[in-house]
Amino acid sequence: MYKLLGKLMMILLLGMGLSGGSELFAKEQKIYCSVCKKKLKRNFLRSSDNKFFCDKKCFETTRPRCSQCKRSIDGKYFRADNKAYCSQDCVERASMIKCMRCGKAVNKGSFIESAYGKFLTCLPCGKIRGCVVCHRAHRKMRQMPNRCYICRDCDHIIVDDLRELQQVLEQVRSTLQRKLRFTFDHPIYLEMRSFGRDPSEPFDGRQEMGLYIYNGKMSVTKVLPGEYWHDKKAEVKITDEKCVIVIMDSLPKFKACEIMAHELAHDYMRHRWPYIKDLKYCEGFAELVAAEYNRLSGYGKWNYRMEMNPDKVYGDGYRMFKAWLQQGSWRNVFKQLDIANDKAKPAELK
Repeated sequence: MYKLLGKLMMILLLGMGLSGGSELFAKEQKIYCSVCKKKLKRNFLRSSDNKFFCDKKCFETTRPRCSQCKRSIDGKYFRADNKAYCSQDCVERASMIKCMRCGKAVNKGSFIESAYGKFLTCLPCGKIRGCVVCHRAHRKMRQMPNRCYICRDCDHIIVDDLRELQQVLEQVRSTLQRKLRFTFDHPIYLEMRSFGRDPSEPFDGRQEMGLYIYNGKMSVTKVLPGEYWHDKKAEVKITDEKCVIVIMDSLPKFKACEIMAHELAHDYMRHRWPYIKDLKYCEGFAELVAAEYNRLSGYGKWNYRMEMNPDKVYGDGYRMFKAWLQQGSWRNVFKQLDIANDKAKPAELK
């Protein structure tokens, strides 16, 4: 009698979306919950695909959840890109690009180019100070001692003392000497600057992360009439020379190396082509050297900053020198600098 009743109940449950069962049926069949694996002794639920559940809570865990609003889906639903959505509205919201910082769908915002790709931020998040290195307004950033923020991707091997900065100088100088045949036959002094430690001088993104300071007196010795034994018309003498490179503290090593290459390029130009004063030439050459160092060191992805820079001095200058490099080689770049230096010479030296 009991066995027959159990079979009849099984027949009634088949084909139904979700049905109930009895203690008698559970004992006869020795069935278990499909989720928690407990043996069913009392009332239970059974789905149309022949799965058993001890209660509604266990059953709910097997139902699909909307990928957008995270609610449990009851009944028909939409699928897109192998994801389930409870409504057309959730499908449309999921297809919208989200702000990288707050995660909300963006109707209006701005794109940020970085070494990690192209990212979108909404208008409110775009006003928040981003990472000092990649400029992304990331949701997880650390405030450094100089009060700048750095994201998790950029936050590694931080250079924050002069000893480490000296190692960076030696590393970059050695690479430029070996690969580009640069010469540095004079002392270069280092300083580490910390914006933000002094509240009266915060870092707001407009200050330079690196700076080359040259001090020296250039004098031109003129040849007097009648001094026919002199081969040259005039001679140049430099005295009281001092070269200083200032680098911002608490920067990742790869960024400190890029900045160091930029400033060493200024030093090399100052001694080989001392008469060039055009900022487009000075900064363009320094940016090209920094980009070349990045490439040689395996950090070429960071050259997006030079490539995308709209500045008429830094950006246009870099692209001008890059075109000269692509037309020939570094020899062609040096040739263009020789021409510019000769044109800028004082009249008494021509």
